Order: sequence, then C-alpha cells, then structure tokens
Amino acid sequence: MTTRTKIDPRLRADFKEQARDIIARDRLARKYGRSQSAIGEIERHLAAAFQLGLDLGSGKSVLHDDINADELVEWNLLPPRARDVLWSINLRLDKPDVLACGHPTIRRHFLDDKERWTWGLAGTRMTSHSFSAGGVKALVKFALLEAVEGKPDLLRLTTKGVATCRDYSRRAAMGDRSLPKMSLRV
Repeated sequence: MTTRTKIDPRLRADFKEQARDIIARDRLARKYGRSQSAIGEIERHLAAAFQLGLDLGSGKSVLHDDINADELVEWNLLPPRARDVLWSINLRLDKPDVLACGHPTIRRHFLDDKERWTWGLAGTRMTSHSFSAGGVKALVKFALLEAVEGKPDLLRLTTKGVATCRDYSRRAAMGDRSLPKMSLRV
C-alpha cells in the first residue's frame, strides 16, 4: 500500500479560501438573480491547481517563505470562526485597558446550556457580544490562547497569539491580497 504525499497546509488553506470565494460569489449571484458561472470558476481553479502540481513536480518553488510555527500561525491556516474570534481580539489589542492588564483575556459563560466566551475585562456578567466555543477551541489548539493559571474559565492571548495578530495587522495594512476575506458573523 502506498502512502500519499502530504500537501503543504498553507497550500490547502489557499485552496479552501478559493473554494469559499467561489461559493460566496455563487450564493450572492443567486440571491440577487444575477448570472453566474460557478462551474467555469471551479474549472479554472482546478486547471490552475493542476498546473501548480506540475510546477511542484518539476522542482519549481511556488510556496511562501517559511515562517517559524513556534513564533506565530499564518492567518490563512486558521479556520474561519477562529479567525473571526482572533480578529475581534486583535481589534482590542492596543486599547489602554487591555495594555494595563497584559494580554487580552476572555471569560467562559453558559447561555441556554451553550458555552460562549466574552471579554474577561467586562467582569462576571456576559456582555452583548460573545464568541462561539468552536472558534475559541481552535485558537487553544493552535496555542494562541491559553488558560489563566488557577482560573479555568479564563483564557488569555499568548505571546504567539499576539505575534499572529501583529502579523495580520501588518499584512492587512500593506494590502496583502493573500489574506482571506473576513466574515461578518463574529
């Protein structure tokens, strides 16, 4: 039995983002009764992926610069809901109240037996804005959030999380088009 060659996770993330874009454009076109060519777009992306495979097979370098995974996580590698949570945390990163107490923290709450997360700085009651447990768990898995010692209901942004947020902000400010589009469902 042969084993399959493992595909670079950054390449897989790029493919997923392209698929999300195709689906989003298709849904928008259907919603407003516009013409669309999702099949044509899919075909073009498959042809480009095939050509990329040929280029990789011939030894051409087509991958991004290597980033030390111990220092930060590339934004494209994060699942969409985790990106939404981290983006929201990133918006508060340089606020004076957050800087005064170190890294931003979020607090676990239960609403109708569902686990939700809100800003830890907001006290013990739940604020009007909260995050899904799924997005938060993915950030813990990537070591971007960690539990606060002795407080299991509090998570804080790690140094790796701060570096990831700063890298995203830098790339966004430069107009990096390789960054995935942000969702509006936070």
